[in-house]
Amino acid sequence: GVFTSVAICPFEVLKVRLQLNHDLVDAGPAALLRELRSLVGSEGLSGLYRGIGSLVCRDVPYNTLFYGSYESLCTLFMRLTGVQRKEELATGWVFLSGGLGGCIGWSLVLPFDVVKTRVQSGAESRALPLVRRIVATEGVQGLFRGWTAAVVRAFPANACLFLGVEVTTRLLRPATSRRDATAVPPPPPAVPAVPAAGAGAVAALSPREEGRA
Repeated sequence: GVFTSVAICPFEVLKVRLQLNHDLVDAGPAALLRELRSLVGSEGLSGLYRGIGSLVCRDVPYNTLFYGSYESLCTLFMRLTGVQRKEELATGWVFLSGGLGGCIGWSLVLPFDVVKTRVQSGAESRALPLVRRIVATEGVQGLFRGWTAAVVRAFPANACLFLGVEVTTRLLRPATSRRDATAVPPPPPAVPAVPAAGAGAVAALSPREEGRA
């Protein structure tokens, strides 16, 4: 979550600024470059990482909640349908698990996304004073503004994501199994020869003992 936040933060900042620019006529690559030059010129490179703290607070718990919810739902549906392995779970249940996992994740981290968006838009520079102001003026529900749109987007996006992962894994697994089955096993390690007991005993006798024998 931390690494992805650092990687996508500049693009998140530019996306928010372009979405809030009501005077924008052309939203193509040229507009993106103009916004980039304007932001770096006025705030420096640090402007590209505006709201990075809120972004990390959103993405780190989201990944945990998202994947954890998905695996928990798959386990639940496996028990309900009587299958032992996730590979045997019907793709419809996989689709539902991924969609619900995305909805659960976004529902719990949406306050961080609201704060991140407002900080990146330039309306506020500090996250904690912004949270206090939102709660004071809009109530706690203000931190969940846009919940419906976030959940409606999250369900199909994450459902298709995990469905694609599971289907691809199932398709590739037989080929991997066949390749492993046809692989030539390595030769067994050589076992050192052990001399016979009689020969060893004779070899160990001294000349005097040989005469006595």
